[in-house]
Amino acid sequence: MACWVENTVPVDVISMNKTMFAMMLIYASLFCLTSCAISRTSVEEDFKVNDTLTRSQLVNFPVNEQVSLFVELPPEMKCKLYRYKIEQELSGRDLSYGEKCWLKRLLNFVTPEFYEDNRTDRFESFKKRFSKTMIEEYGWTDREFFLYTETIMTSKEYNLSIQNNLIL
Repeated sequence: MACWVENTVPVDVISMNKTMFAMMLIYASLFCLTSCAISRTSVEEDFKVNDTLTRSQLVNFPVNEQVSLFVELPPEMKCKLYRYKIEQELSGRDLSYGEKCWLKRLLNFVTPEFYEDNRTDRFESFKKRFSKTMIEEYGWTDREFFLYTETIMTSKEYNLSIQNNLIL
């Protein structure tokens, strides 16, 4: 005697489970792709630095002029410029995973309050560990320190400016 469910519901439970599993995987994949795309678009390509100047214009000035203008900016804008630069470096392929981890730690200090208070003891302690690690483990030279931590230009922008100056 056959079960009435088998006769009235012609559904293969195993195939239904496979279908549900496949749909869950597709949903999870789409969720991951969407969330990654959203987090990457949070970094603006260009923005106003002050009433007359955009970031892309600022980084095209000679470094000494950039520094002069940077010093005059409010702490919020200094923070935005530096965070933009670090986020760009983190999304690039020039740095190793370990170097990026250390830059992410550095990013924790980049707040408007940091620029108001100048340096704190906590930052000075981090800076010593950061410098030592970058030199001993990753072989950073003065050039790498400048490229990745001491300018608001991304390393690509800096290298392009050097290339353009050599051609002129």
